[in-house]
Amino acid sequence: MIGTTSDGFAGFERSGGTWAYYNGAAAANTGVSCVLRQWNHVVICRNSSGNGAFFVNGTRLATFTDTANKANFGNLQIGYNGVAGGRYTTGYITDYRYVKGSNPYNPLSTTLTVPNAPLTATAETMVLLSSTNAAIFDATGRNNLETVGNAQISTSVKKYGTGSMYFDGSTSNLVAPYSPKYSLGTGDFTIEGWFYFTNLGVSLRGLVALGDGANGNGPVYNAWSLQYLGSEGSNQITLSRYDGTVYTYATSGVTLVANTWTHIAACRSGGVLRIFVNGISYYSAANTQNFGTINTNPLRVALQYYGPATAYSGPRYWPGYIDDLRITKGFARYTANFTPPTSAHRLR
Repeated sequence: MIGTTSDGFAGFERSGGTWAYYNGAAAANTGVSCVLRQWNHVVICRNSSGNGAFFVNGTRLATFTDTANKANFGNLQIGYNGVAGGRYTTGYITDYRYVKGSNPYNPLSTTLTVPNAPLTATAETMVLLSSTNAAIFDATGRNNLETVGNAQISTSVKKYGTGSMYFDGSTSNLVAPYSPKYSLGTGDFTIEGWFYFTNLGVSLRGLVALGDGANGNGPVYNAWSLQYLGSEGSNQITLSRYDGTVYTYATSGVTLVANTWTHIAACRSGGVLRIFVNGISYYSAANTQNFGTINTNPLRVALQYYGPATAYSGPRYWPGYIDDLRITKGFARYTANFTPPTSAHRLR
């Protein structure tokens, strides 16, 4: 469950169903069975004298003595046993905390008090994964989303349910690691969602984009990007691609309203691309453009890295709220003017 790639501390459940630990020098099996399908609180700790202990659900199951230097233990692994290799945890982990230099628990005690509230970070806390933003998730279960910057759930501004995604326009976005499934190719597709614009005065911004040049991953190419053109583009919506040549398909005549929910959808059906705003088509034309992947860069929400024009180069963060974002590959959900959805999308 908690491990490293070489010489660090690790706590894990062996295939035999019993709790075990590895202190960086020797592995030991406690012989105590793990109860499946319930939350288990696990602690492995060591004090400055080298006294260590392994606790499960408040009970000390084992002790050890180890004064070895843990200065070089490779990569931290969560949900994976890097010592034995290839052994992944099946289950859930929350409130993971790694503290270095002090000890919130006493390894000399036979018991400890299991926390009944989310853990907090101390000055010596190196890692704290409290899962407070885990409400931002992919309902299909097919993608891993990372919240970056101040991306978070808002319960005060929402279209459906109990909350929406909030982006501050300066640092926050969602990132999904590269996958070929995001390549829309030359076939039918639908990109849609509810967008709440908090500032219509900004310049070009990315709503959803595939591919970028961040972190030194090559030129700033975008396989496809749903954009808000902003003040320099008459506040229109566009679907674009940049592979060394700029391809842009923009709406005309759209009047957006700040601080209200707007449904935006880009669809291609049978070689015709349409861009809808609140169910009305503001762009429609024949289109066979290949929106296939260019590199192995990620999918981003509320951010596009832009490169074709020097004036717009760099990260273009979008400020506002997004609800019910859905990307469908191989199927055009809208081929004519329509009434925007009145309830949250279903998995179909």
